[in-house]
Amino acid sequence: MKIILCGHGYYGNALKESAEMIAGSQPQLTAIDFTPELAVKDLVMKMQEVILENEHEEIIILTDIPGGSPANAATLCKKLYPTIHVVTGCSLVLLLSLLLTKDISEACQDGQQAMQEIRLEEMK
Repeated sequence: MKIILCGHGYYGNALKESAEMIAGSQPQLTAIDFTPELAVKDLVMKMQEVILENEHEEIIILTDIPGGSPANAATLCKKLYPTIHVVTGCSLVLLLSLLLTKDISEACQDGQQAMQEIRLEEMK
């Protein structure tokens, strides 16, 4: 399995570094950063490079914001390579769950369940 992490700014690299801080080296992770000088077409080209280099593996692209440029680039890649998986709204919880379970549905569910507001009255 090859996982591409892409988000605004340096989100992809930060997510990769955080995951590796917790779970050790993760060679299956590739970060693609979306910096101000890049356009969606640049992201598509970078994603395609990774996809083509790993064409015999399951490919998952995780992006930050649904409807954002990284997600749009991933969607364009999905149209070109229908067998890849694209998940938006990526969090560290989702990524770690995916690394441990290797199941996209379960990882998405874990990511959703982890979101909660901390309330002081519940801490007593």
